[in-house]
Amino acid sequence: MKEILCFIYDGFADFEIVLTCSFLNGEDNYKVTYIAYEETPVYSLGGLKINPDKTILEIDVVTNV
Repeated sequence: MKEILCFIYDGFADFEIVLTCSFLNGEDNYKVTYIAYEETPVYSLGGLKINPDKTILEIDVVTNV
């Protein structure tokens, strides 16, 4: 399974990522992981509240890139 990293931050434009992330999460061989600077909830431009799966410090660049 391939892990897709989607970086989110306060004020990100949710409409720019929602279709792509939704499509990829529906595929059997992809998993979307939401990452942010901190573990606290992130709010999009449209007001969506998202809890990140990981912080950027938890990402292993060698494994994930």
